[in-house]
Amino acid sequence: MFGRLANAKSRLFSGLSLISILAVALTPQASRAQDTTIFVSIRDTFAYPGQEIHLPVMITNLRDSIDGYQIQYQADRPNMIFFSDTVAVESLIICANPPACTVMDTIIDTVSQTPVDAQGALTSTWEWVSGRNLGLPTLVRVTAIADMTGDNKPHGIPPSTMDATLVSLVAFVCCPPDPFGGGLVQLLPTFLNFDFSDPWGQLITPVSKRGATIRILAPVPGDLDYSGSADVMDVIRIIECAFQNSCPACTAIRTDFNCDQVPDVMDVIFLIEYVFQGGPPPGC
Repeated sequence: MFGRLANAKSRLFSGLSLISILAVALTPQASRAQDTTIFVSIRDTFAYPGQEIHLPVMITNLRDSIDGYQIQYQADRPNMIFFSDTVAVESLIICANPPACTVMDTIIDTVSQTPVDAQGALTSTWEWVSGRNLGLPTLVRVTAIADMTGDNKPHGIPPSTMDATLVSLVAFVCCPPDPFGGGLVQLLPTFLNFDFSDPWGQLITPVSKRGATIRILAPVPGDLDYSGSADVMDVIRIIECAFQNSCPACTAIRTDFNCDQVPDVMDVIFLIEYVFQGGPPPGC
């Protein structure tokens, strides 16, 4: 009798062990930081000389929360685009004592801008965001922390974020001395300083980092506001240029439509006839 009881207890414990093993196997496991899948990418785009462009950094996060990150991108053509902060656009040496030119003067035009744009982006509600170039005009780093003050009320990035804009990189397209088209700039993610962390400070390395190709287009004749075509807004711009000395800074954007070397009332009439009356296109 005792033998039969022992065998029954043995079979019972064996059954419970099997049930326990199955329960453990079927129980959903908590997501671990090293299992998180993050894809980061920038879309291919185009721009015109003299234009400020905002390049959205897109992120797809499938499994975990993001509480902090650091990303770094670099463009390969410093002669065509650059990131902030205050960067020389043109440097001209002027002869201050003609014709001897024993005294020279240097004029530097600068553009002040912020290297990141958090408006409408995931980063816009975080407690701390920093974007800066790293000494080279084409190298930019963005760092963000959700719980900078330690109040345990971080925003961060929630799980299952799909194809949303993390932050936009702000770049300025350089002004060449002459119009050109077809120029390509490669924006590449650097291998170092490109990581994310979860709310517990565990490092999460993205499984995919993608850069972008930026195509620099030749300016459209008569298009002063980079809309892609000459229209009524460009008529307003040429009026401001001719009468208020508010011309585009980039010399590739032509404002002399009748080829008399100066933007004046004749250029205003020329563009009005082109936009509204089917006249000849502006240009020399």
